[in-house]
Formats: sequence, C-alpha cells, structure tokens
Amino acid sequence: MEIIEIVNMFKSVPGYVWIILAITIIVLFGQRKVWEFEMKFSSKGVGHGEVEIECTSSKLNKKEKMSIEVDLGLEPDWRNKAYEVFLNGKSILKISESESASFMNVIRKKYAGEKPNVGDQIEIRCEQQTVFSGELYRD
Repeated sequence: MEIIEIVNMFKSVPGYVWIILAITIIVLFGQRKVWEFEMKFSSKGVGHGEVEIECTSSKLNKKEKMSIEVDLGLEPDWRNKAYEVFLNGKSILKISESESASFMNVIRKKYAGEKPNVGDQIEIRCEQQTVFSGELYRD
C-alpha cells in the first residue's frame, strides 16, 4: 500500500468520526481532579500569589498523584531569596533563590504529605520571617 492510498483512506473518514475518536481518547486517558485545596495571599510591599495542593487520578489506571503549586508575584526587594512553605507548622516545600528570581514565579512539584483539610494553616517564610499566611479552602 502506497502512502497516497493511506492518506486517501484517512481523508475518506467523515469528520464526525474523528471528533468521536478524539472525545473517546480524552475520556479514556484523561485526568480527573480528586480534590484540591488552595490559599490566596497578598502582602503590601512583598507581593501576592497562591498555594494549591491537589490530587489527580488517571481515568485509565486510577493511580493518584498529589502535587503542590506555588505562584509567587514578588516585589523587587523580595526576589532572589529562599522561601519555605509550611502546612500546620511542618515544612512541605522549599523554594530556592533561583526559583524566586523573576516577578512571576510558578513552582510545581510532587507533594508527598498527607491530605490537607479545610482551615489548615499555610505559612510562607523567608529568612525565618513569615511573609504570607492564611487558611486553606476547598477549590
């Protein structure tokens, strides 16, 4: 079978079949969110951002993956510093100086802790000083 014949065979398939095939693949291999918690923060002179802790599951093999994402929008004086994220007083993420170098920083890493709850306390510290703090809520 030549390449031209193969191309013609694919072109002869109606458009709605391709749409059904695409939706089927998305449903079979997609991810679904099991749970997600977040905290948004802002501090005058320091910056703003949010912390998200989420658990997703593959629809095909049901394996769950937890991750933490920190979005930091930092003022110039607060860039290029090391930060640490705490959940109920326990360190869950360290952000290096190079990861906080620009105005908008998005840090996404695996999370190996236990599932948080609504109202759990989040703190972000820089040089032993709490710069952001708040409570988690369900997203």
